[in-house]
Amino acid sequence: MSARAAWGLVLILAFCNALSFVDRQLIVLLTEPIRKDLGLSDTQLGLLQGTVFAFTYAFLAIPCATLSDRTVRTRVVGAGVLLWSVMTGFAGFARNFTMLAISRFGIAVGEATLNPATFSMLSDVFPPKKLALPLSLYAAGTVTGSAMAFLGGAALYKYVQEMGGFTLFGHQHPAWQAVFLAVGLLGVAVAPILFFIREPARRIVAQDKEKVDFAEPFRFIWQERATTIPLFLGFGFNGMAANAINSWISSMLQRTHGFTVTEAGTAIGLVYLISGVSGNAFFGWLSDALEQRGVNSAKLRVAAASLVLGSCANIYGPLSPTGTTAVGAFAVTIFAAGGVAGTISAALQTMTPNRLRATVSATYLFCFNIIGLGLGPVTVALVSDHIYGGGGTNLRYAIVTVAGLAGPLAAVLLYIASRRIKVLAS
Repeated sequence: MSARAAWGLVLILAFCNALSFVDRQLIVLLTEPIRKDLGLSDTQLGLLQGTVFAFTYAFLAIPCATLSDRTVRTRVVGAGVLLWSVMTGFAGFARNFTMLAISRFGIAVGEATLNPATFSMLSDVFPPKKLALPLSLYAAGTVTGSAMAFLGGAALYKYVQEMGGFTLFGHQHPAWQAVFLAVGLLGVAVAPILFFIREPARRIVAQDKEKVDFAEPFRFIWQERATTIPLFLGFGFNGMAANAINSWISSMLQRTHGFTVTEAGTAIGLVYLISGVSGNAFFGWLSDALEQRGVNSAKLRVAAASLVLGSCANIYGPLSPTGTTAVGAFAVTIFAAGGVAGTISAALQTMTPNRLRATVSATYLFCFNIIGLGLGPVTVALVSDHIYGGGGTNLRYAIVTVAGLAGPLAAVLLYIASRRIKVLAS
């Protein structure tokens, strides 16, 4: 594949990643109007934001990865985009917790196809020492998608709210449901493009010519457990800290500092757009540059260092006296997060044989989703409800408790992994 085609593939997959996070993050922006309209508790909202989605995503990612290892990866991604978009639109008709849970389940099934197939494809078109930047740019789809969700979602919410809602099929719908319907239709329009993209040829080396049995990726993980266990757990606890902040930042700004949905969405969206994109690009470039200069395990060392910076912001931000300083601290959090996902993913690819990459990546993402997304949002809700007396402004203390413990633990685990990783020859 030519360099131009390779970077084109990066951009297409980054857009798919962005679209997945638009669908995933809308519920964070719209938490407060959903809570008021449907009468949900913080714990129910935490289950929707994290647990329902994450457990489905985590348990299906490995079968989807195995499918990606054995079939046309671009078509797997295309089918996933179509499914998660339809289920996002379904949330526009939700009348209760159960219907929202079904929507989140379907979104998770679709999105489970994306990351393992992407990691596998990009590892085929970029050599190991030049992989961190494209994977970091792909990971930037996370923050650009989040920015699109908050900025676009906030603007659309305000527009429909000023109209007094909308009527469809004879039923009156509140503004938050219009946002889900519009985004679902966007994804349905985009999905067919993926079926016409030619996937890259798999990079085959001598040992990859052998047929892969189902258990081989897990034997590899166990064989390299001195690295894989701290790496997987470190990424998981990083996810717990990140989701403690990301899933509740909109609600915290509204409850503690009096932001409206539109004000919170605009502020958060701008942070994701500016700090998120710059952080992913900067740390991806930095880790590749250090690696090429001979710094051992630079990718994981950069990840550990960025987690230390992010942890400081995670503690200060929710306790900030004003909304402005809280948003400023969140900007540091999101910038620092750019040093984690892409660099860890790249490090994992460089230590994993080609024929095992999608399944090993799915296993690593399993840990992130169970620990990070599955437990992060709902743990904050449980701590808020049962330790700090429930809802309101006490939400900020629950965020600090969870993020303040999980972030530093993740940094230590990734530093341990950085001292043990064995990189394959390029």
